[in-house]
Amino acid sequence: MSDRVVGLLDGHFVYADGHGGYAVKVEGERVAIDPSFNRDIKPSVAGAKRRRQDDHNGPQQPAAAAAAAASDSNGITIPEGFVRLPTGAYHKVVEEGTGRVPTLNDRVKFDWIAWRDAFDGQNKAFDDRGWVIRVSDWAEWFREAMLSMREGEVRRIRLPDVDIRYRQLRLISIE
Repeated sequence: MSDRVVGLLDGHFVYADGHGGYAVKVEGERVAIDPSFNRDIKPSVAGAKRRRQDDHNGPQQPAAAAAAAASDSNGITIPEGFVRLPTGAYHKVVEEGTGRVPTLNDRVKFDWIAWRDAFDGQNKAFDDRGWVIRVSDWAEWFREAMLSMREGEVRRIRLPDVDIRYRQLRLISIE
C-alpha cells in the first residue's frame, strides 16, 4: 500500500491501496474504503498528476518520485505533507478529529491562527479563539476546509496569492 495521499474523505487522508482501491487510517491502521464511497473522495491535484504519470511512464525511481511530489501541474511547490484542494489552497491535517462533520448551513465554533511568514512564524497576524459562524457565510477556502473537517480536528492551510497565507483552524464544535 502506498504512503502517497491521493485525496480526502471526511477530513481524513485517502491512500491508494495498490489494487485500484482506496484506504484511510483509522486508529493508526489502514482500512479499505468501500467502493460505494469512492465518489465522495476529494482528489488531490498532485496525487492525480502523479497517478497519470505512473500509468503512462511506469513506476518512478525514488529521485523522480520525489521531484514529482515537489510541485503541482502549474510548477508551484507543494509543502511537504500537504494536499492541494480545488480552491488552490493546500491542506494538512495536524490532528485528526473524531466528532461530526459540519454541513454548509451549520454554525461552527473554531479557533484560528494566521501568520504572514510561515506556520509558527515570527509575523503572527492574529490568534482568535472561540469564533462562531455559519460555514456558508465565509470564503470558499474556509468552506472547503470546514466541510471536510471533524470536530476536534486541527488543520493547517496555506493559501495562494494572499498577504496572510498561513492559517491554522481547530474545529471545536458544531453549534
